[in-house]
Amino acid sequence: MKLMDIIKLSFTNAKRTKSSYLIMILVFIASASCLFSLSYKNSFDRYWNSYVKNSPEFRIMNVSYINWLDERDKRIMLGDASLDPDEKLKIIDKTTKEVMDVLATNEHILGVSKQYRVMAQIDYFENHNFSFVILGVPLDNNIEIVSGNNLDSYSENDKVMICPNIVYYRDENNIFYGNQKTDMNDLIGQAVTLSMADNATDEYKIVGLYDTISNYAYGEICYTSYANVKSLDDIYYEAYPHLYQEHLEYMKTIHYTGDNVFIMIDDVENLDQINDFLHENNLFQEGAIVGIDTETVDEIMKSCSYITLGMLVLSGIIVCLTLVQNITKRTKEFYLYSILGYSKKDVLKLIFMENSILIIIGYIFAIIAAQIGLIIYKNIVLIHKSRLYLMNPRVDLISILIGLLLALIIPILITVTISIFTRKRSFSSVEE
Repeated sequence: MKLMDIIKLSFTNAKRTKSSYLIMILVFIASASCLFSLSYKNSFDRYWNSYVKNSPEFRIMNVSYINWLDERDKRIMLGDASLDPDEKLKIIDKTTKEVMDVLATNEHILGVSKQYRVMAQIDYFENHNFSFVILGVPLDNNIEIVSGNNLDSYSENDKVMICPNIVYYRDENNIFYGNQKTDMNDLIGQAVTLSMADNATDEYKIVGLYDTISNYAYGEICYTSYANVKSLDDIYYEAYPHLYQEHLEYMKTIHYTGDNVFIMIDDVENLDQINDFLHENNLFQEGAIVGIDTETVDEIMKSCSYITLGMLVLSGIIVCLTLVQNITKRTKEFYLYSILGYSKKDVLKLIFMENSILIIIGYIFAIIAAQIGLIIYKNIVLIHKSRLYLMNPRVDLISILIGLLLALIIPILITVTISIFTRKRSFSSVEE
């Protein structure tokens, strides 16, 4: 029998089979959940791979060396007031230098620093009350560390920096405004004033821009050398010596247990090797790759997995009921098909087709529902998540193909099972 005739008859049968409609609804729910989950995960993977390979702040981590201090003098970690504050600072300072020397020996660590960031306003944005993070990065290396740019042609003390091409504004609750942004291309090659506070300013030249969109960046970070970050820090304390004195006094307290030592690694893919290196040297990460909220990814994947699994199990139960119906109640129907000249192979095609039609219809609606769900989730949840608000989750081809294969398991299962049950029987032998 011709394929078009089988399709037409299958469509007619599918419309009058209540159990098939139920399967379609269950497949719709399970597929929408599965598509949402897979597409979200794939979107996040694209986001992560693009961003971490182009943004240096994602390769910066804080290294803790409290174990070293504990070995030098246990009173430091115990907060013992019997330890002379000046002696304590000497021990911490010496230990910090030793740790930084050890870290610098690793081939995957590009730079080691105690000062790696300051907060400052750029005079061009003073009317927006917008502060930039001035991030320190190592110079004189052969890889592009600043989102496709580098500062290798400049010295540590050249007052230059690379900034975002687009600046996105957020409100006092750190929520992304969306359409409020400023193009910085007019500032390329221009000198701007950095202000850490009213009396703490310095002038820097913007020598490069990085693409905020393609790198999923905040649009608030400018990059310069470690030496310049320390210089900006010093300018701030020179303008406000009382704050520096308070800082010194804090360092002498019994609660002070060491400096923040930051390292920048060459590639996140080498993170496991870095962790092994730190462990071998009795060091460990105090802060892993910084600045991104990955918990929301795990949460949504887990929830969608539960929904998908539950709907598939429920679909399986309905499939079993449909099998019983197809084998018992439709025997006479199969006999009529044989009288009309259908072979057993044609009948099996018919069964597969009629189940596939409604499942595919349900799956098409699932694709639409999943995409709408991703858009809603982005605008309600992701917009408030650290560094995830620029992610653009969408239903992708890989997720569609995987979901379709899972959905088609149902009509295949029905057809194969009926074929097994009727293997030793001919539809034409059924009595009328």
